[in-house]
Amino acid sequence: MTKPNLPSDRLLIIEGNIENGQIRGSLPYSEISKAVLQDKKIVILKSVFDQETLLPLQEKFLEWGKRTAPQVKDDKSFHRIDHDHHLSQARHITHFFNFSFEEGKIEPELKEAIFPVFDAMRRLQNEIASLNAKFTFPSNGSILRPQAIHYPAGGGNFGRHQHPYEPQRCGLILGLSKKGLDFDKGGTCFEINGQVVNTENHHDLGDIILFRYDLPHWITPIDPEKELNFDSSAGRWTMILPYY
Repeated sequence: MTKPNLPSDRLLIIEGNIENGQIRGSLPYSEISKAVLQDKKIVILKSVFDQETLLPLQEKFLEWGKRTAPQVKDDKSFHRIDHDHHLSQARHITHFFNFSFEEGKIEPELKEAIFPVFDAMRRLQNEIASLNAKFTFPSNGSILRPQAIHYPAGGGNFGRHQHPYEPQRCGLILGLSKKGLDFDKGGTCFEINGQVVNTENHHDLGDIILFRYDLPHWITPIDPEKELNFDSSAGRWTMILPYY
């Protein structure tokens, strides 16, 4: 039986920083990698990015979405609203913003604003997972797919799900919003050996969660008592780097 919301020795919180596009923690990469991939701990790097860098990105994503027709999938950058679609394996209420950094597939001004953040995330993820993942197609066919996700106030969420361990090995989630400012309730949970690790009160704006990619995880409803409005930036925002 799953035990909910217990304090956990599976959660490791350390200081983080970024210098010259390289994200580091207060522990060496090798120790962080062991904690995430072998010990199955949830590692949170605190205060990697500052508020001035991240908060403007919310509106940039939202404005780009408003002037771009939503699509299910495209070979260029695209966005999609999912409102609890009945065919989804894990039910969710989200607004996905998916980006391609290949030439001609993203607006230059938008790329200029978001590429440095995603590239720093890429370099960190590669260090922890011992990969050489890139934003352009290599010979093996796998590519990093930069993504921002808006879980809108009014019940934005993502049901329990998990991914194959390979080829990504390590997932990362950059917090792009602040509890108490952008939203009041809701966050990312993980299940490890029947125990729930709830990061809601630990994962703040600018923090990065690192986790073993095959751990079950989900997003609890964001401010479910409020009115749902996909046109508002209110809610919880994250940036992630799926690799497939």
